[in-house]
Amino acid sequence: MKDSILPDVVRGSRHVAALQEQKYNEHIVVEAASLSSESVLRSSPLLTHRTIKADCGGPAAVGPAQRKTFQSSSLLVTGGSPQRKQQRKQQREQQRKQQRKQQRKQQRERQRERQRKRQRERQRKRQRERQRKRQRKRQRKRQRKRQRKRQRKRQRERQRERQRKRH
Repeated sequence: MKDSILPDVVRGSRHVAALQEQKYNEHIVVEAASLSSESVLRSSPLLTHRTIKADCGGPAAVGPAQRKTFQSSSLLVTGGSPQRKQQRKQQREQQRKQQRKQQRKQQRERQRERQRKRQRERQRKRQRERQRKRQRKRQRKRQRKRQRKRQRKRQRERQRERQRKRH
């Protein structure tokens, strides 16, 4: 398959691993393992003005009933009737539209996700701040309580001392 008419795309495609090629009477008979190989052949610009017979069944199910014949000129991206061209153009447009739609959807989703993340972060931050505030408040309260206690204790002791000195 060195000086093959089939392009590298077809030869290297994993769908066309089971390709067997015969050059016969301006025909290329392609025994392909799956339908997807047809699309690879369709897009080949090197197959002009030839008829491609691609088997759509797989190696085991080869027979005239399963054999499809395409006129390559109508399959090519460059060739084909104006209607086909128009069809392809519309298909491409549709695909692009779909892709754009998908991209926008994904972008929106990502943005929403980011927003949610930010919101969660903010909430956590606020909560932490509140907790800290409460803790500080409690600590201060405790400190004051202790201080007052100590002060009262000292006062009482002083009073006792004074009273003792008087007597």
